[in-house]
Amino acid sequence: MASEGSEDSAAFEYVCEGLGDDFGIRSQESDEAFIARATLEYIWSQEGRRSFLDYIMPDRDKADNEDLFGEFIQTLSILVSIELERDSCEAFDSARYNFCPVAITDQDFIVRKGGWRLPFEVNGPAARLGAGASADVICAHIAPGHFCSSPDPDIKKAPRAGKTAVAIKKFRVEHRRDFDREYQVLKCLCQHRQQHKHIVSMLAAIDVEDYLGTLLPLAQTDLRQILRGKFPLHTTPSLPHLLDQVERLADALQHVHGADYCHYDLKPTNVLVYGDVQTGRDSPVGRWKLSDFGMGKPIGPSCTQGQQRGSLSPRTNTYQAPEAWSGLHAGSSSDVWSFGCILSLVNAFGIGRGGGVQGVTDFDQRRLRTSGGPTWAANNCFFRQQTSSSRPGDEVNPEVPGWITDMLTDSDLLIGCKRILLKTLTIKPKGRPTAGEVSEL
Repeated sequence: MASEGSEDSAAFEYVCEGLGDDFGIRSQESDEAFIARATLEYIWSQEGRRSFLDYIMPDRDKADNEDLFGEFIQTLSILVSIELERDSCEAFDSARYNFCPVAITDQDFIVRKGGWRLPFEVNGPAARLGAGASADVICAHIAPGHFCSSPDPDIKKAPRAGKTAVAIKKFRVEHRRDFDREYQVLKCLCQHRQQHKHIVSMLAAIDVEDYLGTLLPLAQTDLRQILRGKFPLHTTPSLPHLLDQVERLADALQHVHGADYCHYDLKPTNVLVYGDVQTGRDSPVGRWKLSDFGMGKPIGPSCTQGQQRGSLSPRTNTYQAPEAWSGLHAGSSSDVWSFGCILSLVNAFGIGRGGGVQGVTDFDQRRLRTSGGPTWAANNCFFRQQTSSSRPGDEVNPEVPGWITDMLTDSDLLIGCKRILLKTLTIKPKGRPTAGEVSEL
């Protein structure tokens, strides 16, 4: 069975042969021994133009067909008239990849067969930003003229003159399902009402042979790097600045749930930080955005308070809700638990002893205490599993409400945070508020 590439090459060859025959006939009929431009326009039928350009430039805007032939019809005719034999066609087939890399169009899902090249400039090992279970994240630049976008959906997208810095989440081939899932979630979130300013936007998705990737705007850092002191801020941020971004994240999370999806993997590394953080020009703490929807799950209206829609794979990280550890009953309220964990760390960063990183470290160490009972795992969990027959089931790590009570008492703002945290970090999913309610508390 012929491959897709050989079928395309044969079709291209057929078009060239037909055009070459027409050119030969026309040149013999002409008394002047030349082919006039008007004759060329007649020979190049609409179907011939389309077939020829589909082979050479599949990424072009189809509306540009006439412009291309208006400017280059004579040059293209010369190329065809010099009798592209099979060997020449094969050479052309190889060369076109060098001169016509894939064009990236904002919000597109780009699918190409093998051979096509991507217009990314990646500069050494420093380009690697991070790695997860299913994908690596790298920093790259889209070459000038190969990213088409528009600030207004009603204005035709045009190529950018300069380089475009992007983060590419490149999925491993065996994790295609995660790639497909993230694309579907991000696409849905873009289409749900309108794109939320605190959810990372997807520039494009790419499926070219074994290259599976989502393109995202390049962030300055992530929330974990700030909380752990690995990314310097311009000034020590105040708690109101921190909580302002937390409130916006809660509203973004409600947007996700309103689109009938659960994030299912909320943690500081999945909160990207944008803006000029190191100068504080935009905000002392930047603009925070939810990202990484590779574990996103669909939920229905009946599942918005943590009810199960099918079993989910168990998740085992510090910020997962108790029900998510077992893979049961995980829904939007599981995200709210994870959000409460993040909020507590942000408070520790803002008001902990010594402030900043030391406050977070103190809170981490306190959660590791075993005086309240054995932990399920020694990874700073916010809940504990009781194995005693007299007290079966899960309970909030007693050090967490203890820390909340000790630290969040000095002002109305802190008392408000205390109230939110005690509500979000509740073992029973139905007892937690929605993300929308959190953003309004």
